[in-house]
Amino acid sequence: MYCKKCGKENNDNANICQYCGTKLNESSESTFSKKAVTIIGIVCSVLIIAVVILVILLVNSNKKNEENINKISDALAKNTTAETVQTTQTSAETTTATTPETTAETTTKATTKATTKATKKVTKKVTKKVTTKATEQPKPVEKYGSDFLYITKNDLVNNYFHGNYSTELISAGQYNIVSLKNPSALPYFKFGFNYMNDYEIPGNDTATVIYVTEGGKIDRNATIGMTYNELKSIYNFAGAEFTGGTFGATAYVYINGIKWGIEFNLSQQDKERLGVANGIPLEDLGKIYDLSSINPKSDLGYYIQSIQ
Repeated sequence: MYCKKCGKENNDNANICQYCGTKLNESSESTFSKKAVTIIGIVCSVLIIAVVILVILLVNSNKKNEENINKISDALAKNTTAETVQTTQTSAETTTATTPETTAETTTKATTKATTKATKKVTKKVTKKVTTKATEQPKPVEKYGSDFLYITKNDLVNNYFHGNYSTELISAGQYNIVSLKNPSALPYFKFGFNYMNDYEIPGNDTATVIYVTEGGKIDRNATIGMTYNELKSIYNFAGAEFTGGTFGATAYVYINGIKWGIEFNLSQQDKERLGVANGIPLEDLGKIYDLSSINPKSDLGYYIQSIQ
């Protein structure tokens, strides 16, 4: 390797000229420095491009947010347009005598105030409406046996049973008739018609028997399941009697001039105390028994057209 300064030959691995002391590898270091500068420049360029892209993305995102806000504002403005126009007209009439500049300024302020007020009013109305819908619940309608007097088969099946019902034969005094019932719609009621099959009943035929079972009400005062003394305090009947037919000890009461029977459930021990454990003697049919000391529970209320 020759020295660039003195021109003398040196060892190829020498870093300094052994004759004049000049550095022999300066060009290599310079080349390395140039490469380092180039790499740093490339890295800086990439970083700058990345920053520019990030800024563009942020700007686009802000624009989309502004568009969404503008859509919401436009929707609110549409809901309040009518009230705003009316308020603006009123403001214009009020400021007719002022100068054009004053009129414009007053109208602008009035319009802004009206818009704000109308927006609050619309928001309040919407909130109130939604809240009311969320809290409203259907109110159950309580029905009494006396509400169904003279109801027809069509009214019963269509308006209360909605076409779904079952049938059974029930005893009504000395004879059997078919009854219609729907425990889901009217759980405490059976409606009897003077036929043996439901398909024989004309649509306009009325129920001749209404049974109110335990838990149901004859009227707003009497619930079947109440005791003898509880019901006597309401209707003030003399006592109960045995008819010798289908029903047991029955107290008869009048509700709006209509005769209803309330049957009481007597145990065998209760019947023995009354002396009717082995049946009712013919001479005792229709006899009134005071059941106050026994105080049995009622188990059936009934209306029968034929005993009115």
